Amino acid sequence: MQYLNFASELAERVDWRDVYPNPRVGCVIVRDGEILSTGVHEKCGGAHAEVAALNEFELYKNRTSQSSNSDFELEVYITLEPCDHFPGKKTGSCTEALLKLKPGKVVIGAIDPLFGGKNVEKLREAGITVEVVDHERSKALSRKKPYVILKMAQTVDGRIGQITNFNLQNPNSEEKIKSPAYISSLESRKKVHQWRSEADGILTTTKTVLADDPLLDCRLVNKNIAQDLFLFGASDVLKGSRILQVPNRNVFCFEGKDVARDLREISEMGVQTLFTECGSHMATALLQQDLVDEIRLFVAPKIWGKGVAVFANEIDVSQFSMTNVEEVGGDVLMKFMRG
Repeated sequence: MQYLNFASELAERVDWRDVYPNPRVGCVIVRDGEILSTGVHEKCGGAHAEVAALNEFELYKNRTSQSSNSDFELEVYITLEPCDHFPGKKTGSCTEALLKLKPGKVVIGAIDPLFGGKNVEKLREAGITVEVVDHERSKALSRKKPYVILKMAQTVDGRIGQITNFNLQNPNSEEKIKSPAYISSLESRKKVHQWRSEADGILTTTKTVLADDPLLDCRLVNKNIAQDLFLFGASDVLKGSRILQVPNRNVFCFEGKDVARDLREISEMGVQTLFTECGSHMATALLQQDLVDEIRLFVAPKIWGKGVAVFANEIDVSQFSMTNVEEVGGDVLMKFMRG
């Protein structure tokens, strides 16, 4: 999955608005474990990821005087089944481009519903080994649900808040969760701001906004970035909230009674990657409804002894595997992905 993950990462860096209504696609060409070229679909009507990677590969061959006789040793990793001709298509066939290259193997992260696997068969009929893998990150780039990244930060004893008598029905009450000092380190928060800047939008809740009154911006890495905000819960209590003070920001409100349906609607708006900034109840709901694609969990070297737990209930997360553990500014960052 290493190269498909990298291809997905490249595709996720593209602004979905630039390629809409097309999906974002990434491609990586590899030989003997070495990445020779990469490509992404950057603009609707422009070169597709495969063509961009093939163009870069040709430059590589010219620089290194490589012959085409070794092209059969190549492995091509693509997040989405390559395209083919159809009426009204603005670009050439990526399937034909791959047939011309004739690599030894093509690995595909997701089948394109428009072609339904027929281009996979075309490649196989030409003698090319094709593997179609169940790659959630690739599928999220093209399916009708955003790729949801659940970010949480907790103390060693699993706490995210210190006072629990929050009254959502009466937001003007003095009984609110005390906004604690930051749980995570400055270095961790900078990383979070970078992640926010890379996503298509940020998911949060009324309860989080009322409790913490956050900006949810990217100021630690780029103060000029204003990510769209998708707010779940009552919107009539937000007057004066700091999230509304971020210039050029769009805030879209959802009741949050059917989160899966709301995510489908967000996907139809062109959002492919959604980064969460929410509390324990929304985090638990997302996991229980199997709507999360990736978990990024910070654990800070603090013990509070009591307060709000990071998750509201026991949750089965056996579909996730830990993919990375690292130290960030004294915190421990753990990443979990499906599969």
